[in-house]
Amino acid sequence: MDRIKDFFHTKTPKEVMQENKRAIRQARRELEREKRRLENEKTKNENEIRKLASKGEQVSDYHFQFESVSILLLFLQKALRTYAKNIVNQRNQINKLGATDATLSTLESEASSMNAQMTMASVMMKTTKTLARLNRMVN
Repeated sequence: MDRIKDFFHTKTPKEVMQENKRAIRQARRELEREKRRLENEKTKNENEIRKLASKGEQVSDYHFQFESVSILLLFLQKALRTYAKNIVNQRNQINKLGATDATLSTLESEASSMNAQMTMASVMMKTTKTLARLNRMVN
């Protein structure tokens, strides 16, 4: 019985508005989680760069010109470059997520203002009908 009722039931603007608000809030929470995850990864990468840089300094303090030391330094430099590229990409992603969150916030506020306008229009329509009835009764 409920399925048939749901099939023929058209949603009111208020119900549609609530669903949209709920979906926007959920999307914003997911964006915030993703943003936090990226920031944590970025700090881990920064810490890893610090560790590798200190290892590179320790290795380069040796004044020996062994081939293994120079190979190790090359690997450390490549690793540092990779981590630096990751950090740049993560910063860009965090900025994009912030822009998306701002867009969703704007959509949410626009939707709520549209809901307020619709409510005001329905109140004005009811008021007009009431005043028309009152006018008919007086005349």
